[in-house]
Amino acid sequence: MDHWVSTDDQYVDSVNFIIAHHYWEGYNFETTDSLQLAPTLPGADGEKGISHLIVKAKEHLVVADIQYVPTDTIDSVWVKVASEQFTQGWVHEKTLLSKATPSDPISKFINNFSNSRTLIFMSLLGLFILLFVLQMIWKNKSQQSFSRLFYHSTGLLAPGGWNGAFRSIYPTLLCITISGAATLYGSIQKFVPTTWVEFYFHPTINPFSLELPPILVLFIISVWFIFIIWCTVVIDLWHHEPFQQVVIHSIGLACICVILYLIFTITVQIYVGFPLLLTYWIYAILRYRNQHYITLHCGNCGAEIPQLGICPYCGAINK
Repeated sequence: MDHWVSTDDQYVDSVNFIIAHHYWEGYNFETTDSLQLAPTLPGADGEKGISHLIVKAKEHLVVADIQYVPTDTIDSVWVKVASEQFTQGWVHEKTLLSKATPSDPISKFINNFSNSRTLIFMSLLGLFILLFVLQMIWKNKSQQSFSRLFYHSTGLLAPGGWNGAFRSIYPTLLCITISGAATLYGSIQKFVPTTWVEFYFHPTINPFSLELPPILVLFIISVWFIFIIWCTVVIDLWHHEPFQQVVIHSIGLACICVILYLIFTITVQIYVGFPLLLTYWIYAILRYRNQHYITLHCGNCGAEIPQLGICPYCGAINK
């Protein structure tokens, strides 16, 4: 790509623009909302008298041209885009970026997750509570308080011994990895935000890419570990638990992962996240070690139980 500069303020230095804005002509976007395009580049009088073209959501756009309009007090950067419906027009860069996302699947996932993470957590939590209520009804175990069930199922954010369901270290290792990845993500957002923006516009899941800075390499490796460990946890559950318990424990573990993500991405912004991460890792490891050696088994269903009394799986009383 040539590095060119014109004496006219309307033109754009391509290299400097790429460094500052992370995209250039030929870059592909996908709209997330309807978008209005001006058919011509506005002059000093703005957009008066210009009828706009409408681009619907979920349409692919390609950047055709970029120009500066120094007299525009709203946004001096105007981007000409062309849609797959052969519609072309100009739009403010701020408007484009607020209503479109890079067309790469990873970029779209990042955008969707960032915009709906609270909804995802509330949905998982609601489903988790619903399944437990149904389980209590089915097994007629209303004498067990929900707080006790929630404690046993979430393991207080370190599921080392969920009623003996997890003898393996994988759930605890998953929580440790999630908290570390969230801290890395928060650190990137806090200290090198342009690095994350560049990754958002040009993502990759290859941790061995030579173009990635070390902190992004660590983050991508941690994401791969999360995926691998999560699959291992589900497989381990599948071999030791009935389907109903696999679903409940998986949803509970997903709730924990989202909680940890929210806690550490927020707290690292005020520097509390770093000592909190160390404290949590120590707590998770100690909790797993203390509950790892559970040897009690239900005399009825054979499941591991943390103490004598009512089996949390079949309801039988163990003395």
